Amino acid sequence: MIPWLVVTLLGLTVGSFLNVVIWRVPRQESILLPGSHCPHCGNQLAPRDLVPVVSYIVNRGRCRYCATLINWEYPVVELLTMALWLFLFHNFRFQTQFWVFAVFFALLIVLSFIDLHHGILPNAITFPGIAAGLLWGAANDLWKLVGSYPVHLLYNLGAYVSPFSLQSAIIGVIVGGGVVWLVVLLSKGGMGMGDVKLNAMIGAFLGWKAGFYNLFLAAVLGSVVGIFLLATGKKKRQDSISFGPYLALGAMILTLYRG
Repeated sequence: MIPWLVVTLLGLTVGSFLNVVIWRVPRQESILLPGSHCPHCGNQLAPRDLVPVVSYIVNRGRCRYCATLINWEYPVVELLTMALWLFLFHNFRFQTQFWVFAVFFALLIVLSFIDLHHGILPNAITFPGIAAGLLWGAANDLWKLVGSYPVHLLYNLGAYVSPFSLQSAIIGVIVGGGVVWLVVLLSKGGMGMGDVKLNAMIGAFLGWKAGFYNLFLAAVLGSVVGIFLLATGKKKRQDSISFGPYLALGAMILTLYRG
């Protein structure tokens, strides 16, 4: 049970940091300085205000200093990160894939919530994400070159995840970004270049197969949710819907799918 507890605490802690990234990156603020503070009254938060989920419950969803309501998404991001990391741990334990995909999922969570709030997918996250995927592929080639390739990396690859290599990552970037770029051209504004870079990042981590199939999976997921929102009156036909979260969700499904 101890490893599961460790992953739970890690997921909650990282999720708390992701909330900072989600808030500050679109505003072009440093994610490190100043320390955590209330965005409404500016008061520096004490350690007891920063305990993931618990502080939100204890303070009844309000700032302890100015009593302003805290967005319910803060604990949601923390719990979501924890849950996804537990899914990854179930599949990979503490093998290399767990740490790589934990970072990958963290990037996807950040991009999804920023897109939902601001309708953008910042280059400050997608470009480093693409670079990280390429480095992951290069690391696999290096292991093969020196003859010490970890045996566990030969297993647990999903049906839509290409074998890890720099070549696979490069092709994944081209195919993943290319198929969405083609949709951008044909739809004349239905999707944006941020979606192109996000799916390129997904291709960098998972290879060309995931980069290709993820567009179709995201389209299905987006259509189902879109129909529901229209039917319930939450959205109108002329309203735009952020596509980034569906690309991110599709990538998570393809990563965890063991078929």
